Amino acid sequence: MSVTEFKRRNKKTYFLMGTGSALVPALIVILVISLQWYQCSQKRQLLEKELDQTTVKSGFILKQNVSKGQKIEKAMLQEVTIRAQKDKMVCSVGLKELAGKYAKCDFKKGTCLNSQCVYEETEFSDDMRIQKFDFMEINNMVQQGDYIDIRIAYPSGEDYIVARHKKVLQIQSDPNQENQMKKAEEIFLQISEEEILRIASAYVDTICYSGTKIYVVTYLDQFQQAGIVDYPVNPMVYELLGWNPNVVDYTASDQEMQQRSILEGHLSAYASQEMKELTKQTAAENEFISDTASFFE
Repeated sequence: MSVTEFKRRNKKTYFLMGTGSALVPALIVILVISLQWYQCSQKRQLLEKELDQTTVKSGFILKQNVSKGQKIEKAMLQEVTIRAQKDKMVCSVGLKELAGKYAKCDFKKGTCLNSQCVYEETEFSDDMRIQKFDFMEINNMVQQGDYIDIRIAYPSGEDYIVARHKKVLQIQSDPNQENQMKKAEEIFLQISEEEILRIASAYVDTICYSGTKIYVVTYLDQFQQAGIVDYPVNPMVYELLGWNPNVVDYTASDQEMQQRSILEGHLSAYASQEMKELTKQTAAENEFISDTASFFE
């Protein structure tokens, strides 16, 4: 091999080595850039997917701390833009749904409110009245402002809600009574015409069925879900509810009379059983007295 040819081959080798040395870093840079581009592309697609699943709405946050039961004024609220998932509940409400309402609990400044955070004062129907009662058994822990259910308990063990979620406007009890359960001297409630009649029916039951009592139970918080009235009134009151022009929004139900028939059947069976037991007891006592008298003769 001639010197000239050798030099030519060396130049070619050096050229290829130089080119290769330059291409390797370039390929690495290209790979890194491609990987970064792919990652950015994936993030962009993920972000676009997330954005497609979200929605932008307006809401309101508090400018100051608010206490439970405090009225929320328009000046206390600041409008903000909210982005949240479409299937999630967000605090997106109009100003009129918050302003003028009352806070259900304590809220700190910056809290985003929704309609579940507030309540409005009780709306009064035309048949609402303030009524005094003096025949209900009241636990001595019941205070003015508490919310109660009025219930009736029968000696058979059956127990019903007569009126639900009533606010105690005023209560006065005998301070000399030491027992845990006591009859209130006066309890004032805001009730409807229908509730007045239902309570009247319950009161008649306490007279007709010995051992029956009307009492109250207290809610732990006024925002608890109210119970469901399930007390079946007597047939006379049921008929009165149907035509009384002072009763608002009452719909008669045949099921109520069916339930009343079942209740009276149970009470009748209980009374018969009580009478049998009383008769046995009386007979036993008479027999004892007769045997005692014979013994001393």
